[in-house]
Amino acid sequence: MNLVIGLIMAALMYFFMSYAVSVYAEYGYVPKEYSTIIAIAVSLVAGLLVAAIVG
Repeated sequence: MNLVIGLIMAALMYFFMSYAVSVYAEYGYVPKEYSTIIAIAVSLVAGLLVAAIVG
């Protein structure tokens, strides 16, 4: 059950992270071609961290 909560949190967080990473990519902090992968990875890690804390 905690894994489901973590994946839901990761899906919700992806929308915010995709915007934040795209802003960072505009200013050159991250490469533009990797911005989607970085957003997905950060969202998954944060969602699973929330699941570990809640659980």
